[in-house]
Amino acid sequence: MILRAYPTVFDFINDKLPFLSEMFRDGEPFPSMFPNTYGFFVATAFLLAALVLRQELKRREELKLLIGHPREIVVGTGPNWTQLLINGAISFFFGYKIIGAFTNMDQASIDQMAYLQNSEGSILGGILAMALSIFPAYRKAKKEELPKPERRWVDYMPHEQIGEMVVIAAIFGFLGAKIFDFLQPDRIQDFFKNVTALLSNPALYASGLTVYGGLIFGGLAILVFAYRRKIHVAHLFDALGLSFLLAQGIGRLGCHFSGDGDWGIVNSYARPGWIPESFWSNTYAHNVINAGEPIPGCSGQYCYELSAGVYPTSIYEFFLFLGGFLLLFFLRKKLTHKPGVLFAGFLIFAGLERFMIEGIRVTSTASALGLSQAQIISIGMILGGMGLIMYKYKSNLLSYTSSMKDGDK
Repeated sequence: MILRAYPTVFDFINDKLPFLSEMFRDGEPFPSMFPNTYGFFVATAFLLAALVLRQELKRREELKLLIGHPREIVVGTGPNWTQLLINGAISFFFGYKIIGAFTNMDQASIDQMAYLQNSEGSILGGILAMALSIFPAYRKAKKEELPKPERRWVDYMPHEQIGEMVVIAAIFGFLGAKIFDFLQPDRIQDFFKNVTALLSNPALYASGLTVYGGLIFGGLAILVFAYRRKIHVAHLFDALGLSFLLAQGIGRLGCHFSGDGDWGIVNSYARPGWIPESFWSNTYAHNVINAGEPIPGCSGQYCYELSAGVYPTSIYEFFLFLGGFLLLFFLRKKLTHKPGVLFAGFLIFAGLERFMIEGIRVTSTASALGLSQAQIISIGMILGGMGLIMYKYKSNLLSYTSSMKDGDK
């Protein structure tokens, strides 16, 4: 692992993969510009978690444990040029800007926000992106075109609805994360005293998110979605809990590599020889939030590091979440016909993990109980998971007893 932070992916490349700058820039380092490291890991987390969720839902669909939501569609209409042109225009913009940034990195890196807002870019890149968006979709629609379009009823399977779930969970998850951030013990009084000034401050919405606020609001939104679409809630949440552990673990790598402030308290203890230094204490030099003291001789946007080494709690959480994911992944088939138990395992594991790690994290505590907001929520998750297991065990026991009595008759 590393002892410094890398705010952008190109910072990592310059430090760890210098041969790439030799190949593409004659030895001149890449400028520090997007994609940022945290965003890269978050995108990776979403992608891998969606793949796990898709495969788990499909597995349960094949076992007839999840059924589709019937809907009427029209097939064979041929290419929809309005939709193709809209998608093409969006693709052109992204290609124009993103490929343009890579072909003119030095200029784009000076002020990335100004670059996104001005007219600079790559026309060739935009055309290429637009073509890759339009032509495959056009060929597919043309291939499926019928002499006369038909109306058909099809089953809209749960794994096909992941895109909608992601959008709903993202919107309500962000809302919940912000609300719970406002309710942090050290912020709640200031928030209600200065609510108008705070809400009018754009910086308020650019930082400060509480993961369990997002989990609770996002989960409730998905619960309503599943109810309306008649998706078996227990089976769906079993799959969601599994994918969340993976996403959370990978997301923690983004926190660590970027140095976003999600670290621990100062570690003043002597390091055991068998533990790597970066696992024991880290000053997060060049962290993305510019916390700490200026680094002598450093020039650039990210030139600060902490004055004392802190526990790299994000790394600990990565390994814990990865271990939890692997454990539940290998148990998932044994627990398939006990819907809800896998999700209960997720609640207990995630609650225990966060409750323990809070002891060495930089966090605020609730004055009444001496616990952080996350620890209070963690206790609720643990109790909820245990209660769900007891409920499922009692239900199975009653079902078994009832079947035995029916057999005796």
